Amino acid sequence: TGVIPAGGYYLIERKNTGETNELTEGPIQDITADLWTSFGAGLNDGGEDLVLSRASSTVDEALQCGTSWCAGSATSKKTMERYDSLASGISNWGTNNTFFKNGLNVAGSPLDGTPKSRNSVSYEITNSATLNSNKTLTSAKSPYLITNNGFTIAGGATLTIEPGVVIKLVAQNEPSLVVNGTIASNGTASNPVVFTEFTDDTYGGDMNGDGACNPSDASSTAACPQPGLWKQILVNSSSRNSVFSNTIIRYGGRWFSGAAYKSAVALDNVNANFDGVTIEYSKKHGLHLQNSSSTISNSVFKNNNTDTDAAGIYIAVGSPTITGSTFTNNRYGLYVASAPQATANSNTFRNNSVAAVESENDFASYSSNGGSGNGLNAIVLNGDLGSAGTTTLKTNSLPYLIRDEVQVKSGAILTFETGTIVKGHANVNNDTGKLTIKTGSKLFFEGASANDLIFTSHFDDSVGGDTDNAVNTPAAGDWYGIFIDNGGILDMKGFTLRYGGGIAGTSGTDKGGIRVEGDTARIDTALIENNYQNGIRLATSVDLFSIKNTTVRNHTQKTSDVASGIRVIGTDGALENMTFSGNEMDILASSGYSIDMTSCNCGSATTDPSPL
Repeated sequence: TGVIPAGGYYLIERKNTGETNELTEGPIQDITADLWTSFGAGLNDGGEDLVLSRASSTVDEALQCGTSWCAGSATSKKTMERYDSLASGISNWGTNNTFFKNGLNVAGSPLDGTPKSRNSVSYEITNSATLNSNKTLTSAKSPYLITNNGFTIAGGATLTIEPGVVIKLVAQNEPSLVVNGTIASNGTASNPVVFTEFTDDTYGGDMNGDGACNPSDASSTAACPQPGLWKQILVNSSSRNSVFSNTIIRYGGRWFSGAAYKSAVALDNVNANFDGVTIEYSKKHGLHLQNSSSTISNSVFKNNNTDTDAAGIYIAVGSPTITGSTFTNNRYGLYVASAPQATANSNTFRNNSVAAVESENDFASYSSNGGSGNGLNAIVLNGDLGSAGTTTLKTNSLPYLIRDEVQVKSGAILTFETGTIVKGHANVNNDTGKLTIKTGSKLFFEGASANDLIFTSHFDDSVGGDTDNAVNTPAAGDWYGIFIDNGGILDMKGFTLRYGGGIAGTSGTDKGGIRVEGDTARIDTALIENNYQNGIRLATSVDLFSIKNTTVRNHTQKTSDVASGIRVIGTDGALENMTFSGNEMDILASSGYSIDMTSCNCGSATTDPSPL
């Protein structure tokens, strides 16, 4: 007999013969029973039928599963627990998962049970590790727990998550949430859905019951969350129409050698929509998109910086779109590998320790992106542009930065939007920038003035901002410049190129801000200045060159021989409406050349031979 309040608990404890003081003799040391009474020989370890009744009416019952208890363990002393208080059936029972406990046994040790508190298994999304039918998680039953067994949404099943729901994942065995079906995480800006680690007290309270995390308190024994305590949310290729809206994802990204995806969230050959999402404190990448056309908008990627190459978002092939998002305090804000169909527009990058953006091979499309305080305030380009067709580098507040050699391969055309700034990485850590136009490829631009497109050193803060957050003085030979290989084409109007010709101080006179060994070269309305050894160097393999409406100035730095504005070696071409100034030698020609000069604003031109 007794009263059980609505939403309350009622504890019955066994009383042995001769016992008179529950506080000292009861089986639970620190919780007072509502009923302490004798069960004779006690409950049978082999199973019993338990019935809660009022008069002759059955209120509730726990039937045996055949001839035994439906769950629990007589060996480990883990209790049998009901998963859903509103459901019936033998499948509605489970064994204490040991992540939630309440009370001490007679020896003073924690019970593997939850007397007078919520059952441990009721925190789980389902009473198994797989969701096979549609289910909605509600804030009324939040927080939820994914245990060390992980959790899978089966193909054809949908998990819908309401605003305010918190889902925590334990650290043991680094579990994952695997989505083969559909996940619809539908938070709001004021009431987001949260995925985080079990010890994170910021959302869902002190779920593990060890007190609030307080790193500043040396005496505190409470556990604190750390990056990489759980593995990831993996959305597989069988998934359809998954959505993450106003969702926070924290402290995932655990990975091991050989792992396919090292990120808190990974999409494998599938698309999903992310809007208003925050992914933070991942051990490696926040979000990994593998051959995905997902859309990411108005989202935040921050503090994903534990591993040396961690990025807010890592993209490998595919055509995702990233807009209006913020990347803060990652190693790389955005890392894109071989994804020419990817687009990143109007994003902000701040305080990412290596670079704002790293773009590797077959470059994505970037426009209107900005930022500050990054290790490199730039969209860093490296690798090969091998995709046939035209690639356009669009304008951003951030400059492009060529690190190491970027090769434009056969069949590819590289061009630019007006206002684009391209910087060459200076000779720091052997990363000297070089743009090479290979056989069968083309470098093209059609501008109106020399300021429409600028190539310069990453030490040049006069355009494109302070790229490396350091006080540096740009100089001739900071970067290699542009090399047009035999069979490549240069067709450029309206640009500036300076501080190329590197590496300064090394041997050889075949350097130049622009070095041409290609078939044809057209330069119009350009400013070529302050390069090492030569401003423009034209070799014997050039069939014909044309340079007009161009200023070539301030070429005096050299390894040996003579520094020149233009050096012509055994080739033919035309110069028209040229201006030379401040060069050691304006034009240096040799080895069977032919130059047609018209309207040279040269003052007293210096040439070798003199006159040409």
